[in-house]
Amino acid sequence: MKKKKDVTFWIVIVAVAVVVIIVVINIFVIQNNEYFKISIGQTLTLIVAIVIAFWATQKKTDIRKIKEQVETIISNIQTVVSSSDFITFQVSDKPEAVQKRITMTTRKLKNSINVLNEYSKKIEIKDEVHYIEEQVKGYDNLVSVHISDLDYLSKSEIDLRRYAENINSKCEYLILKLYTQL
Repeated sequence: MKKKKDVTFWIVIVAVAVVVIIVVINIFVIQNNEYFKISIGQTLTLIVAIVIAFWATQKKTDIRKIKEQVETIISNIQTVVSSSDFITFQVSDKPEAVQKRITMTTRKLKNSINVLNEYSKKIEIKDEVHYIEEQVKGYDNLVSVHISDLDYLSKSEIDLRRYAENINSKCEYLILKLYTQL
């Protein structure tokens, strides 16, 4: 991030230097040539326009980069909920291994949701993130209650798939909303 700020600083410095050079050339060298003649007011207007245009461009770039990172996090959530480990359980699995897998999966999802919550207000996705969070909690509750009963979990694939599909659908909607502001 610091490198970007350094580049931005130097671009502004170069732009201001070019404008100052134009003013100096205008004042001291080419005062009789009407084509190059420029007033101080026009120069100041040019400087203000350059600074405002640069600021607006940088602000849009920052928001775009935030949206790209949010999209990456949402894609990671989709990858987790689309995996077969999220939905299917085998009776032959060891309960300790299943519990460890589920704990790691839900922790990963909750961490991603926490990051999304940090930026949800800035890019207006709070309701969608809350919905995903509730679906993850529902999934976690279902699996946690029946973690020792792998037979029940293996037969609950439809319920688990429903949570996964709800989360995945909301993630797809979120990605669209990021760039279209639905």
